[in-house]
Formats: sequence, structure tokens, C-alpha cells
Amino acid sequence: MAERKTTVPGLVTTAWHGAPAVLKRFAGWVWGIGVPVAVLSIIGDLAGWWGDYQFIPNIVSEVICAMVTLPIALVIIGQLAEYQVKELERVRLDTRFASTRQQLVIAARTTRDQIQERTRDVEATTNEFVRAAKVEDGRLADPDAANAAARLLHTQMDGQQWLMYHRITTPLRILGSHLHTLLVERDRDGDLTAETTGFAQLWLDLESALAAQRQIMAAGHDLFGQPALSARTVPRADRLRDVALEHIRTIDRLIELCQQLEHQAGGEQPAVTP
Repeated sequence: MAERKTTVPGLVTTAWHGAPAVLKRFAGWVWGIGVPVAVLSIIGDLAGWWGDYQFIPNIVSEVICAMVTLPIALVIIGQLAEYQVKELERVRLDTRFASTRQQLVIAARTTRDQIQERTRDVEATTNEFVRAAKVEDGRLADPDAANAAARLLHTQMDGQQWLMYHRITTPLRILGSHLHTLLVERDRDGDLTAETTGFAQLWLDLESALAAQRQIMAAGHDLFGQPALSARTVPRADRLRDVALEHIRTIDRLIELCQQLEHQAGGEQPAVTP
């Protein structure tokens, strides 16, 4: 198909197949008149109808040529106009694509920095709880410190704290959704590229990470809100320690995904094919 478009017959054939029905009906109507007129003109020449008025067959031949070529010209003009529109769309898509990628790089970096800055206290509290809840000779190493850290973790895993993560990631998620739409639009005339499918998977991972973080924070908030630990409540301390460490892992996962989004959006930008 690409080679047919590079030749005049190929261009005419492609344009004719893509021409609207009304233009095809117009061509049929014009050719339906032009062919009989051409036949009559030939018969008139052979029969000598025109006599000395040679300008009459000249005029008739010009009219016939116009009637034959006008529909073809209209079809080709329509096809060229379509090409021009597609080229303008491609240029606009290129511009939007580059702008959105640049904004996404900034948003991913900002989101990562904000998460790291606001979770330093959580990491410090978790480390303190893990240290205090360490089991020595079947007993907790420091029950009082473990309970103090547990109270802080109970507050740090409150639902309002998860909303903070949600708000921090909102600009990134909006830009990412927009970029995914542009990637799909870029690939609409063919198979989805590896970049598009890879970005879609990365985006699903981010949404899944947020959902997992919400779930672990809700579970941790309930567990750390239970009665205080004693020196011999080792099984419950182990469970709390696992939840606290999993909470940190969900935060690290968000930071990792932000880094991956920043890297992918800031990488080499492939040309948008028309």
C-alpha cells in the first residue's frame, strides 16, 4: 500500500477507495453523461455533422475531458487534504507528547522527593520498633520503647496519612494517564509498541502499589492500636514487626516506581509516525 501511494495510479486508486459515497455518485453521474456525449461526438465527426464548424468538436472535446477528469481531480484533492490534516495532527501530537513527557519527568522527581522527605520519621520509628521488639531469651528487648514506637506507628498509619500519599501522587497520576492516552493515540494505526505496553504495565504497578500501601496501613493501624505489648507477647510483637517492615517496603516500592517513571519518560523519545 505504501508503494502504491508513491505513484499517480496508486494515489488515484487509494483516493478512489477512500472517497465518500456522494463523490462516487457524482462521478458516476458525470461519467454517465460524458461517455454518451463522447460517443455522439465521434459519430458526428465520422458523419460530418459539424461541417465547417470545427470549433464545435473542440468545445465538445474540452467538455468531455473536463467531465472525465473533474471527479478524479476532486478525489485526489480530497486525499491530499486528508494527508495534510494527518500531518498537522502528527505535528500537534509530537508537541503534546514531548511536553507531557517533560512534565511527567518533573512530576515523578517531585513526587519521589516528597515521599522520601515525609517518610523519614516513619523509617526512624520503624527502625526503633524493630530494635525494641527484638527477642532476647524469649522476651522483648525493650517493651517500653516498643510500645512508644508502636503508638507512633499507629498514628503514622492512620487513614489520613494514606490520603497524604494519595495527594502527593495525584499530579503524577494525572500526567501519567494523559501520557498513556497519547501513547495509545500514537499507535492507533498499528500494533501497540513496547513502550506503550511497558508504560501501561508500569502504570498498573503504581496503582497496585498505592492500593497495597492503603491495605497494609489499614491493617497496621488496627494492629498497633491494640493493647500494649509486654515482655512476653513475642508472637504479637513479631506480627507487628512484620507489618511495620512491610509498610516500609510499600513506601520503597512507590519511590522505586517514581524513579522508573522518571527514567522512562525522560528517555529517548521515539518519533511519532503519521
